Amino acid sequence: LENLHRADPASLALIARVTAAVRAETPPLVLLTMRTALPDDLPRSAGIVEIGPLAPSESIALANAVAGSAAVSPAVHDLVNQRAGGNPLFIEQLVIMLREETLLGASEAALRSVTLPVSLYGLFLERVDRLDLTLRDALRLASVLGVEFEREIYLMVSERAAPVPEGVAATRPGAFALEELVARGFLIRRDSPDGDLYAFDQPQMQAAVYGTVLAENRQIVHGLAAAALERFFEGRLVRQLPRILHHFSQSGNIARTVHYGRLAGERALAIAAYDEAAEQLGIAAALQDRLPDTSGLVAGETLHRLATAFEWKGQLRQAATYAEQAAARLSAEGGEPADRERAGRRGHIAMTLGEVYGLLGEWQRSIDCYAHAERWFNDAAMPVESAEARCCRGFSHRARGQPERGVELAREGWAVLEATNHLPAIARAGHELGNLLRDGDIAAAIADQSRANELARRDGNRVAHAISEYHLAAHYLERGDLRAADESAERAYRQSREIDMPGRAFKCRLIQARVHVRANDWEPALERVREAFAVIERGQVPDDALSDAVDLLVSAADRVPHARLVQTMRIAWPHVSQSGSTRLQEGAATLASILGIDQEMTTTRGATVAPPLDEEATLLPGQPEGDEHA
Repeated sequence: LENLHRADPASLALIARVTAAVRAETPPLVLLTMRTALPDDLPRSAGIVEIGPLAPSESIALANAVAGSAAVSPAVHDLVNQRAGGNPLFIEQLVIMLREETLLGASEAALRSVTLPVSLYGLFLERVDRLDLTLRDALRLASVLGVEFEREIYLMVSERAAPVPEGVAATRPGAFALEELVARGFLIRRDSPDGDLYAFDQPQMQAAVYGTVLAENRQIVHGLAAAALERFFEGRLVRQLPRILHHFSQSGNIARTVHYGRLAGERALAIAAYDEAAEQLGIAAALQDRLPDTSGLVAGETLHRLATAFEWKGQLRQAATYAEQAAARLSAEGGEPADRERAGRRGHIAMTLGEVYGLLGEWQRSIDCYAHAERWFNDAAMPVESAEARCCRGFSHRARGQPERGVELAREGWAVLEATNHLPAIARAGHELGNLLRDGDIAAAIADQSRANELARRDGNRVAHAISEYHLAAHYLERGDLRAADESAERAYRQSREIDMPGRAFKCRLIQARVHVRANDWEPALERVREAFAVIERGQVPDDALSDAVDLLVSAADRVPHARLVQTMRIAWPHVSQSGSTRLQEGAATLASILGIDQEMTTTRGATVAPPLDEEATLLPGQPEGDEHA
């Protein structure tokens, strides 16, 4: 597969998916050429081979091959080596240009009188300038259609862009121009289900020619191209939505751009092409307020879908921003209390916000959003969705360190859901409730999470991938498979950091710390705990996880130097000191006693409050100067 750098993210994911699924005694070798390496999007088994410039002898061999039967003089060989620098595309275009000028056999003296372009784009444009006006205009029009285009689309656009004089229309000169451009090596032709398909021989050629088209002319041709695609593919537009959107977005037609931005983005979201969905819905969201008749309901739904795309891309802060904007649009427009559609939309937006804030570790905001969602769904007479919101609120309570309240809410929601046929809600709630009440079947848990992890990876769902990888690490640790636990936790940690899930990253480092404890490697375990606290801000981790970290520090007290523990506690102190958890307070007090630290803490409304740490301080609150452990 060539020119992989031009592939969209969904195609890259498909390549990885197909190659990973092949099962054969002798697996096939798949070669992918690209201009820049894409290691994050390739299968894990892929290797990257850097291709450097051609050697002088290889450059000469390529020049001779491009020249065909024509003889190439030694002077031209020297020129190719000097100018091209081993770039095969430059060599090809330079030899083609010299052949068109009948200079392949020229002497050194003859070549000195020729002014040659110094860049690849210059070579492209030099060849274009040598075309007659009709072919030059045809090539420019083709460049606006894209790197590849259907013959019929070209003819439909060319006939409207430059009407043919009466008496000549039957000859359809546009078709002859295409064939001549193929003969001269500017275009290539291949078959497709929709008739002849033409493409630029080199994508860089299309970009170079497109740059020579006047902006006003580009806009006109883009509009004609979009209209031609609508007519030619009428009744089967789905696969053409991104192309039509592109042309309308360059034509100045805002209404059609917004319309196709929504359609293309919704389809991309449905097939898990989240990068494309974010781009396409982003275009619609940016332009929709310039239309006078856009309702708040429609605008809010566009912003909500955009938030969903960013959520599943793993860009959670942006997802929260767009979801908040969506909620504001629906709220600003008001609506009657009996407007069930509006209430339902607001409920779905609140659900998204609950998910996003939960993934960010902002548990109270997550709980509040789920509560709002439940209320909106009740107003919309949507009992299943309301029950799902109640379940999710319970999960957030559990994550915040309130397991009893969490299980209570989850059971209440589940009692409604399990009697319905709403499979997505049942699957989600059942999975989460199962995590709360897991019966200890580790083998089944690993099998389930492995399947979930594979599906998330295939679909490009980075959030689900990170979460399932974390659960796998936890289950491997329970089974005693320390190497697998450490590897899964490391992958989940990196993914969580990339997509801004600090609470999850914290828990991943704790799993790795426990792996080292199991192996009796206490120094690395302490380092993992230190790294865990270093990635979070206050309130991003539930109290039970903080307590687990402090308990591990207590266990390490007689196995590592106290100075190291003091350093780690200094990082942990802002998180530990603000908690109202009895277990966490007791653990911190135990550790302070072991380290010889006098805790000068007061308790206000059930929360432990400690004096603030100065950024440059080296002592914990109450630790005397000169303490030997400091």
